[in-house]
Amino acid sequence: MYIKCKILFRRYTDNNTGATSIEYGLLITILGVALIAGANGFSTVILDLWAGINDKMAG
Repeated sequence: MYIKCKILFRRYTDNNTGATSIEYGLLITILGVALIAGANGFSTVILDLWAGINDKMAG
């Protein structure tokens, strides 16, 4: 019984596939949030640029 438990414990501790999947999932989530935040900031700059061009053409 002790040996079976030891073998199962070793298999469990040697198995890193689940941890790797979780790490990749967290990495993709962080990159997605950063991309959305960056796009939001970039869109503000573009809107200000077009508003300035519109004001110069109207004035």
